Amino acid sequence: MPLADELPGLAKISDSTGLVSPEWSKWFEKLAGFSELEQGWDSYDAPSPSGAVIAAAKGLLEFLRKAGRPPTRLTPSVVGGVAFAFQNGQRAVFVEFRNTGNAHAAFTDNASEPEVVKVRQDAAGYTELMARVASHLQ
Repeated sequence: MPLADELPGLAKISDSTGLVSPEWSKWFEKLAGFSELEQGWDSYDAPSPSGAVIAAAKGLLEFLRKAGRPPTRLTPSVVGGVAFAFQNGQRAVFVEFRNTGNAHAAFTDNASEPEVVKVRQDAAGYTELMARVASHLQ
């Protein structure tokens, strides 16, 4: 089932007044701007994020908005895709949506090897992911 079916109003990024708060507008605008990147945007040969991966990342961003949990950082990925970061001190979680259609999260603490898990791209998967993120960042 598409995420839009699971989260009514996913296509909208507005609250009940029809407006998006400035805090969240900046994230959605930044993500939308990734569609303007061209092959080699990093001055090397990085692929630009595909329209499909930007749409998938928008699904997570909308989920985060509804949960009131902004990322620490949102960037295009040099391997082709979109990356989210959540950080608290030495602990961090990096979530990457790849142009291949896959999404993974890497949980790091700067002391041990990162744990990498596949991210299910639906409401249940995002709920599980964010619970793990919150636990890891404590």
